[in-house]
Amino acid sequence: MTLDPAFLLEQILSEKAVRIAFQPIVDLSDGSVFGHEALARGKGALEMPGALFPCARALGKTWELEKTCLENALAAMGKGNSPLQPGRLFLNASPRVFADPRFPEVLAREIGRIPGISRDQIVVELTEQEGLEDESLLKFQARHLSGHGFSVALDDFGAGNSGLRILMECCPAFLKLDRGIIRGIDRSALRMQLVKSLVAFADAVGTTLIGEGVETWEEVESLAQLGVRYAQGFLLGRPSFERTEPDPAMRKKLASLCGPWRKEHGMELGILLRDLREPCETFSSEGRTCEELDRTFRKNPEIDHLVLVENGRVSGLVTRQHFYFITGGPVGYSLYQKRPAHSVAKKNPLKVQEGISVTTLADLAMKRKPEDLYDPVVVTDTEDRVLGTVTMRKLIMRSKELETERALDCNPLTGLPGNRAIERWISSALAQPSFTLIYADLDHFKEYNDRYGFLRGDDLIRFTAGLFRDFLPKIGPEACLGHVGGDDFVFISPGRVREEALAALCEAFDQGKERFFDPEDLERGAYHALNRAGELQAIPLVTLSLAVIVESNLPENPHPGVLSSESAALKKAVKKQNGQTRKSGFLVDRRLCPVGGIIFQPPSGFSACFWQRNPQVEIPLN
Repeated sequence: MTLDPAFLLEQILSEKAVRIAFQPIVDLSDGSVFGHEALARGKGALEMPGALFPCARALGKTWELEKTCLENALAAMGKGNSPLQPGRLFLNASPRVFADPRFPEVLAREIGRIPGISRDQIVVELTEQEGLEDESLLKFQARHLSGHGFSVALDDFGAGNSGLRILMECCPAFLKLDRGIIRGIDRSALRMQLVKSLVAFADAVGTTLIGEGVETWEEVESLAQLGVRYAQGFLLGRPSFERTEPDPAMRKKLASLCGPWRKEHGMELGILLRDLREPCETFSSEGRTCEELDRTFRKNPEIDHLVLVENGRVSGLVTRQHFYFITGGPVGYSLYQKRPAHSVAKKNPLKVQEGISVTTLADLAMKRKPEDLYDPVVVTDTEDRVLGTVTMRKLIMRSKELETERALDCNPLTGLPGNRAIERWISSALAQPSFTLIYADLDHFKEYNDRYGFLRGDDLIRFTAGLFRDFLPKIGPEACLGHVGGDDFVFISPGRVREEALAALCEAFDQGKERFFDPEDLERGAYHALNRAGELQAIPLVTLSLAVIVESNLPENPHPGVLSSESAALKKAVKKQNGQTRKSGFLVDRRLCPVGGIIFQPPSGFSACFWQRNPQVEIPLN
């Protein structure tokens, strides 16, 4: 027999029969669990949220239902088998409930019942299930909650009509991108550009983005390339009533895909955290009290901070200044001396693995709350074991040095890294099991400068650099882009580069270059200029040549100079091809026989050719 929905809802509320499932929010940089979203489950016909919450709204029971969900979620968080400590708990709240003056009271009361849980672990996730006439109430409540240590997130951003208004009113700490934006992002230039803009916006206002509804590895890779660090979805973890540890296979897969967190906009800055971290004192907080913390600080006046550990893993951070501020100083701490040590610790210190770049860490550190800005950063291994800490003073000083080094090396016309960075990338690539090097330059660029002048030539170079930047995520998740000088550029990417991406880059160049030529030159497909011999002749329109070298065609342990000679020879062949087709193109170097032959595979529509290093002659395959 099917129960009447109204009767079933009353039964659920009276029995508090709302079960809580937890879905992990994953840090794409290392596969660790950043937090969990609490998802309500009723029973019978009202088990799923899509039926439960609309029924409550229709019957005027939204407050009662969401209050029950909040209470049950926090109760589950406090259980011994909780999957949430020391991570964050994301609690859903509709705008009307969020703005209700009773909401912060209930939240604070329920938090107070759970020992060892701090307010900075709680994120109130504002949904768009219903509108609110006076959105200024949202602004007031968001400020009130933030002032008391809670965080606010905006759920399903991009799905409703009021997202931007609520964003402006609430200034949330977290912005969760709707699955409609994430779905198929790897195949949609429009979605990628939208998320790229949101990443820039989030960086500017200090908001953290979370991608929702992730279901494919291609979506994960695209998010990582664009700079979105956190995500949730069935691919990364389904809702569960029990605690689940991150899948080692998933973490390994993420590590291979999400290399951009070790780089800044695809540019390796040459120094990692292992070069900055220092040994630190750890303090096992299991069964320890604040009195023992005080004794440790008194005995060791040189210690500025202690990293708290439980079962060998990081559980919190206590700085000397914060400890004596909370406890009232060395004289007034008597009220705290018998309390557990973890009660005065910061439960969510910034933790990173040592593979992250200095500039990426500096960016993460500066997004912390004002009261945490000068705390040291805890450096861990993949098992969350402490390796050391990095002080903000050392981090800021090294970041400044790196910015100066980068500015000196960057090409002044394009702002891209120059030869020093490219040399580092090549040395690093040669140590990898698989990599691709792409040498890019423009055909007939000297003649273009002679015909149109250096100013328009500089504009063409800047256009080319901008196009390369836009295509960098498609070249590879850890791809680097440098400007050798003039019209010469270099891409270096671990693994193989998809030939579809190279063909698309060539096509985009041929389309975009048209605005750099006079209409009559475009119509005839050539312009008159002096050739390298000083003779006036018809010169084809500028095309793009991509010479693609892979590691399998190099001798074992090659000198970096070998790459230059290989790419120079291949570049000559691709230029000859482009001269015949009058289109931009690429050739991929693949050795298929032991005598030194190479197959150059051109994009679709071009005829492949077999090229022998010595003598340098082309023999058609067909």
